[in-house]
Amino acid sequence: LFDSLTAGANAAMNYDLNEVNSYLVMNVSPDVPDTHTINFEITILDNQFHEWHKKANLKIEPLDYVPNRIMPTQIAGKSETYFEISVIEPSDLTGHSYLITVADSINESKEKGFNLIDQTLGVNVLENQEAPDQYAYNVPITDGFKIIKALLPEGHLDNVNYDNISGGNPTGFEGVNVGGQCFNGGIVLGRADQEEFFAVEIEFTNTFDSSGVIGDPLGQKSFRYETGSNSAPTGFERCPFNVWRIEKGTKTGMLNACFQENQYFKPADYLWAPDYSDYGGFEVLYIMKSNYDETGQVYMEERVDMNNVLYKIQLKLISENSVVDAGDRLVFDWIYPATSQDKFTFFPTNIKKNQVNVPGEFTLFQNYPNPFNPTTTIKFSIKEQSQVSLKIYNIMGQEIVNLVQENFAPGENTVIWDGRNRVGQLVGSGLFFAKLKSKNRIKIIKMLLIR
Repeated sequence: LFDSLTAGANAAMNYDLNEVNSYLVMNVSPDVPDTHTINFEITILDNQFHEWHKKANLKIEPLDYVPNRIMPTQIAGKSETYFEISVIEPSDLTGHSYLITVADSINESKEKGFNLIDQTLGVNVLENQEAPDQYAYNVPITDGFKIIKALLPEGHLDNVNYDNISGGNPTGFEGVNVGGQCFNGGIVLGRADQEEFFAVEIEFTNTFDSSGVIGDPLGQKSFRYETGSNSAPTGFERCPFNVWRIEKGTKTGMLNACFQENQYFKPADYLWAPDYSDYGGFEVLYIMKSNYDETGQVYMEERVDMNNVLYKIQLKLISENSVVDAGDRLVFDWIYPATSQDKFTFFPTNIKKNQVNVPGEFTLFQNYPNPFNPTTTIKFSIKEQSQVSLKIYNIMGQEIVNLVQENFAPGENTVIWDGRNRVGQLVGSGLFFAKLKSKNRIKIIKMLLIR
């Protein structure tokens, strides 16, 4: 693959006639003008020392159409699976409706792939197809289009964010170093099946300080266990938090929680309320996979079973002056794995003629490149001078960064996002949303960051 040669430079490669991934690719810079000609010479040598020389001229010509990129619509499943379609041969398009499904295992290595189905005819076009490689040469063109990009994620905990309420105190909790995955330690995954994991939000309903919980606990009830005990719960107690299941950035219900009270806190206060001491993290909180049972029966006769646990949490106050505000949130951002439940549909019929976008329209163009790492370009157009905001959100609906907040004249503008949040930290891989707002008009696009 030669994509960075300068004028007069030479490069060599080994070519294998029987190897489909042995090929020569020339990537031409996007700023090369139309009608420009690139002159090059190819020399082929075999193992018998024969030589063949070929001079060639590559003329740059504009396409008659803009290759249309299509983002299939997800109609089933909950993962962050991602596909991108490109129209290759417009004359071969059928106008049919197509369905993409995830194939859980396409080979002995149990790699994930996809199936392509012509819904109009009810036939399989591609079956157990491997995901596209860097240039999608391993995916055939079908009916005038091809699948050029795919993200088939494995399930994992992507991030843990402490979200302070506006005008409140700084982050009050820190993780206890228990070999956890993030949030300064303090987080351990349970042994629930991967398909049972999901994003979770712990919403604090009371204020905490060094003296403990202020006021009567206002949150849900949780199952109380004695620390060091392997027995059933000793109570179903009101706690200073609510635990929510999060799907597609929306609260879809509450979850059960269990806690072990710190044996060093005397007398017992019968609620989860870690302090700032070295023993603070001994107050262990378990977020369970089951829906909240307000009757307190689901775990009353059982010991804590890690097979029913999503997240095991050990936190303590950062210092004796730390305060956790009522309304603060601890959010566990779970990346859902691609499964056969994920289904996408699309209609590859819309071909854009090669023409300049009409200036002055209120438009948020798809970012490029997409997926991206580490930066991407976002272009937008407005019809009249106005105050414009361009903000980036994660899949939880949380604002990551405000890229633009100012007045713009009519026309097109370009902004670059470097994958950092509002405090300059690099964000992890995932699906993000760019939201453009001007007066009462809003446009949103999806963007995929792959670290």
